[in-house]
Amino acid sequence: MEKCSVICCRECKTHVALTNDVFSLSLEGPLGAYVNPHGHVHETLTVYKSQNINLMGRPTKEHSWFPGYAWTIAYCRRCTNHMGWKFTATTKNLTPQKFFGLTRGSVTPGMQQADELMDGDTWMPIISSADCFYYLYAFIPLDFMKTDTMSTMQWKKQWIVAIGIVVTVFLIYLFVSVGSSNNKFTTEWPQETEKEHNQQYRFWPSFKVDTQHNEKWLKSTCLKSEDDLSLDGIMEIQKKWSKSQDSECRRVYTMFTSIFTITSHPARVVIPDSFAVKVRKWLGNKEELFQSVKKQTVMFIYNEYTREQNVYNPLREKRPMGVPPRPETEYVEELVQKTQPSCDFCKYKLNTAEDTFGRVESEHSFTAANTFKLDSWHTLILLKKHHPLNWTYVEYRDLMSTAQKWLDKAYQQNSRYKYPMFVWDLLPHAGASQVHPHVHGFLDADRYQGAVENWRVGADEYNEDFSTQNYFSDFVSVHMSLGLAVQYGDAVAIASILPKKDNEVIVLGQRPSEDFFKLQYFVYRAFIEDMKKLCFSSGFALPSLDEAAGKGKIPAYVRAITRGAVEEIRSDISSLELFTSQNANTDPYKVIKFIKESIKKRS
Repeated sequence: MEKCSVICCRECKTHVALTNDVFSLSLEGPLGAYVNPHGHVHETLTVYKSQNINLMGRPTKEHSWFPGYAWTIAYCRRCTNHMGWKFTATTKNLTPQKFFGLTRGSVTPGMQQADELMDGDTWMPIISSADCFYYLYAFIPLDFMKTDTMSTMQWKKQWIVAIGIVVTVFLIYLFVSVGSSNNKFTTEWPQETEKEHNQQYRFWPSFKVDTQHNEKWLKSTCLKSEDDLSLDGIMEIQKKWSKSQDSECRRVYTMFTSIFTITSHPARVVIPDSFAVKVRKWLGNKEELFQSVKKQTVMFIYNEYTREQNVYNPLREKRPMGVPPRPETEYVEELVQKTQPSCDFCKYKLNTAEDTFGRVESEHSFTAANTFKLDSWHTLILLKKHHPLNWTYVEYRDLMSTAQKWLDKAYQQNSRYKYPMFVWDLLPHAGASQVHPHVHGFLDADRYQGAVENWRVGADEYNEDFSTQNYFSDFVSVHMSLGLAVQYGDAVAIASILPKKDNEVIVLGQRPSEDFFKLQYFVYRAFIEDMKKLCFSSGFALPSLDEAAGKGKIPAYVRAITRGAVEEIRSDISSLELFTSQNANTDPYKVIKFIKESIKKRS
């Protein structure tokens, strides 16, 4: 059994408590007695932040221990042991907005037993209200009240029982009073729905790129090691990092472990002799890989705020890849020759629709309204060149300039529509309906669509937990520290440790600047020319066009992934990605090397 020197699940020793307690009575939180409406006493430890805990059901205010707070059952993600409850404020004026109450019996190191209460010590109410039917009593030793320190916290059963009886009698009295005083007191309070909550964003600190905390800093200051970093060894990196006493190391480590939870599980396989020949062939007859198949390790990387998860098996990435029957560029050239004569986009003035304000057109690009729309403002931004691969930075920058002009025109038509997004699939295997390169542009009124809004909600929840921090800034800082980010001017590219699909690179900038677009171009050309990944999919999100709307303001960012071989019949997206978890088995440390080389080569 693992040794646990911090607050962990009693059953499996998984680390569950992350931060100091809510009420600041001790390092481990106040050992308190929560008395519910039925007079039952719950002995708990309160903490602001936890990890490795799942929630069951939606928050409810029914029989809540605290007016203004809804509760949700919490259990250990690893062994499903009931850990206690999460309490979430239902109004914005309550502090704290959320905290966890972990039961005494669910955690280790164990809390002081109830029958160890020293004579002369006392209980004091630390949460109460004139309209409140629920109270939290914490045990306060006399030494603490005299010295302002709490060195020990001890319990006594008769005190708990006595408190329970007193509170129960008081509850009965209050309920009777409520029924006979024309609703002088009420147990009803505003319950904010998830929809209302998601529409009330905070003002976040500005997005900034921190280059001080980089891979060199992490190795020399935090890890005290010059060993190469790899995704295979990320858990060992985390273990070494956690032992650092340097304040900056601790601060960035808190970012890392607050955003990401990384776990691994053994996966054993028994291979009969009759099957071994075929497996060896799959692995290029490499004996080391064959032996690794029998004892595999599967890693789960989970983002606590965006709720994304990637399942990573390093053995899958090490498998020898099959050679296509012919060069992929040869197949693309064949597609170009076959599709160009009948391409509607090549005859766009005759065979494409226009937006109500007309087209936006420039030297290398133009817009065409999508005939079958997915939104009120939904257009296509296209290169005039038919070939999907042979475009320069000048042509790409012109394409992006046309996209920005279209956004401005649509926003001028109706300023309610202010949330801009773009998506781009290159070549049919990536989902493109036409070989001719085209980008879909959207402008939404109420919020960003789908995955973009999920990131925005996650970023707001992060700011709720860390009010002086910007999620996107800290997200970049973590990757920069791990050696998975590279800065270019006022933009930054990261190779994600939790990719949407293979080889994901995320480009971020405070605004859509020249550096931002150049860095995108470097990423795309790295995919096509350096990595020989001709199919890709990418999604763009830009800050709100309403400059006065400062709440929930995201930076400009692009997510780009590769999509497999262009001639491959088999899809690279399956029910696994659609309905369960992401599965990308590419090493981000290899990806970031390609991006760095692309910048050197093309800048």
